Amino acid sequence: MQKLLAARRHQMNTQGKTDIPAPQAPTPHPGYAPHAALHAIKRHAVELMNQKEQEEKEGPV
Repeated sequence: MQKLLAARRHQMNTQGKTDIPAPQAPTPHPGYAPHAALHAIKRHAVELMNQKEQEEKEGPV
């Protein structure tokens, strides 16, 4: 990719025009799911609840 751009730039500087086509823009990121934040909160809340449940089961010492 960089070699292609360098060759295109060199050709533009020497001839003033180029027959090498410009590279296409990369495809955009599809993004996150509509409820991604809610799922993340639920996932981490379950982990936190599991830790608390394990700590509370010890009983009086």
